Amino acid sequence: MPTPAVPDTYRAFFDDAATFPPGRAPLEDAVRAYLARRPTPLAAAVGPMVLPVADLPATAELLARIDPGAAPVPVSAVVPLGGLTDAHRVATEVASRITVTGWEVKTASDDDLPALVERAGHVVAEGPAVWLELVADQIDETSLAMLGKRGVGLKFRTGGLTADLFPSAHTLAEVIQGAVRAGVRFKLTAGLHEALRFTSTVTGLDHHGFLNIAAATAAARAGADTAVVAALLGSTDGGQLTPLTEDGAWRRSFTSFGTCSIGEPVESLQRLGLLDPELLSEA
Repeated sequence: MPTPAVPDTYRAFFDDAATFPPGRAPLEDAVRAYLARRPTPLAAAVGPMVLPVADLPATAELLARIDPGAAPVPVSAVVPLGGLTDAHRVATEVASRITVTGWEVKTASDDDLPALVERAGHVVAEGPAVWLELVADQIDETSLAMLGKRGVGLKFRTGGLTADLFPSAHTLAEVIQGAVRAGVRFKLTAGLHEALRFTSTVTGLDHHGFLNIAAATAAARAGADTAVVAALLGSTDGGQLTPLTEDGAWRRSFTSFGTCSIGEPVESLQRLGLLDPELLSEA
């Protein structure tokens, strides 16, 4: 039987955020799971681990103990505002065990955004990518133009533990359209457990689907208006959404998303026939 392969469309698409809610895996469990997945075909679908920068030293110690000969693990590190200088120092100290592929910087609505983007742009020029996590009120033509000019990515929250953390389809459509028009790459975080939009049986909250977002991104890249993009975000018809995502061009805008479970999104793609069923045993 041939080895199952991950289609190019979904390579490095799922960022491993196992230690974040709602999963909250202990750090050692998350590290062991990441290492165990490395030699499997499914590893091709998984991006970096997403970890708070404060966890990098402990992660490096775990890697040294669990698998001293392992190649450095890629990490996208979550950094508090103003913490990039210290973060660079920490990254240097753990470089033999961890390769920092990006910085995910939290912001607040009252931050001096132009100054922050300028600083982030300097970091991008020096090495790892920088993703600024903005809320919807911070995202407009001006702020996105600043990000695009400096090569800084957008991180946007699509869910959480309470209803107020889930943007409406219209709001998310506007964010996607704005990022596409400005040529800004974006990654998403929280709430994207399934390929298709669904209502959680646990919380009763409506969750966005990452295939919906892929299709909406493809439509935005093709010039669709807000109503069309929002309608795609609200669809539960995989047969409608899948053809829009097949060429993978949407990944040039929607790069990845953080998930506390690799198995959930993989299984949802398998139900739609978009990933080999054999890959689930590796999740």
